[in-house]
Amino acid sequence: MKTMAIPTIPAYPMPSTQDLPENKVNWIPDPKRAVLLIHDMQQYFLNAFQQDTSPITELVQHIQQLRDTCNELGIPVVYTAQPGDQDPKDRALLTDFWGPGLGDDEALTKKSLISLLHLRQIQC
Repeated sequence: MKTMAIPTIPAYPMPSTQDLPENKVNWIPDPKRAVLLIHDMQQYFLNAFQQDTSPITELVQHIQQLRDTCNELGIPVVYTAQPGDQDPKDRALLTDFWGPGLGDDEALTKKSLISLLHLRQIQC
């Protein structure tokens, strides 16, 4: 089993609306030209946090709300997931920063993404 390259991250509150920068544009999203990308929501990455506190609890809730809204509006939802046991040649610069990455353990890769967000279907 590979060691965790991501250090433990202490709990912290998610930013509130008041904490966000003011929007500089007045765009109205067009659902026909939009897609929601849920990026690397795998247990491997979340293990750096305590699971039952901020920011994880709010993060998962917000992603579920975004995903449900996109589904209602017909906006495609896509997911990224890093594979386990990547070849060092493919992993390249990521290894320099984060080490060897995920092992070949579905509890940390594909299946965890499904269970965490209660996904209906996933294709890799």
